[in-house]
Amino acid sequence: PGDHVQVKGGIVYINNQPLKREYVDDFIDMGNPEKMRSIPRFRETLPEGKIITVLKEPYTTEGDNTKEFIVPAGHYFMMGDNRDNSVDSRFQEDVGFVPEENIVGRAEIIFFSTDGSANWFLPWTWVTAARWSRIGEGF
Repeated sequence: PGDHVQVKGGIVYINNQPLKREYVDDFIDMGNPEKMRSIPRFRETLPEGKIITVLKEPYTTEGDNTKEFIVPAGHYFMMGDNRDNSVDSRFQEDVGFVPEENIVGRAEIIFFSTDGSANWFLPWTWVTAARWSRIGEGF
């Protein structure tokens, strides 16, 4: 709460300071074997020193240039680690700031992961869409 958050040219700024970002390698997206592709993976260092890993496509997307957000008291700004495929606090009309009372825990493991081809109303499609190697993986 109270932080100023903005994304400019795909770089995250917190309180007018850009997060240090360094290229790590390319993440190979094997979700759909017919459309395998690589996505640049970066390490970002948050102001308190915590290092996170993010994926950032080499092209510009809607979330790469935002207005400055001032996080209100009792709320948090949430941003996904798959920057170009996350609907998060950058999209105020869809998600916006998250009230503190809505935060109930921290994600520790991936419970279930699919390549996006599953239909949630057709459970039998979950088996072929499951990314088995990610299930149970820790953060």
